[in-house]
Order: sequence, then structure tokens, then C-alpha cells
Amino acid sequence: MHDFRWPALITLGVLVLLFSLAWNVGKARAKYKINAPATTGDPAFECVWYAAAYQQEASKRGPPFAVSTLVFCMLALGAAWGVVKGFLQ
Repeated sequence: MHDFRWPALITLGVLVLLFSLAWNVGKARAKYKINAPATTGDPAFECVWYAAAYQQEASKRGPPFAVSTLVFCMLALGAAWGVVKGFLQ
């Protein structure tokens, strides 16, 4: 049987990175009072946003965001299950 603990841990690490980037953009929006979907304003916010976001028209971001959120949740649950299952064996 294959050992998938390390790939599962790496997947969880990537998910933590992605969610932390999204969280930091949200905090920067609140701090610099930049309402979504605006991406310009305070230069400090723009640095955070460009580090974590992709550029696309606001009207086109909704469906891909929903799909990617679903995929990230599935990855998180699958990776967490793989880690728990791997360490329980």
C-alpha cells in the first residue's frame, strides 16, 4: 500500500497558504477601507492585493471563486482524512 501522508501534509500546507493569503487581503481591505471589488486605493493595500489575487473583471470572478472554494474545501477534507488515516495505521 502507498504512503500518502507527506503529499497530504503538503496539500494541507498549500491550503493554509491560500487561505492565509485570502485572509490577509480581507484584513487589508478593512484596514485601508477598500470595498470589494475595488482593487486600487491605498498603495499598501495594492501590494497585499497583488501578492494574493488575480486580475479579472469583477463580474467574472464569482463563478470561478465558487468553484475554487469548493475544490479547496474538498482538498482540505481529503488531505485531513489522509493525514489522520495515515497516522492511525
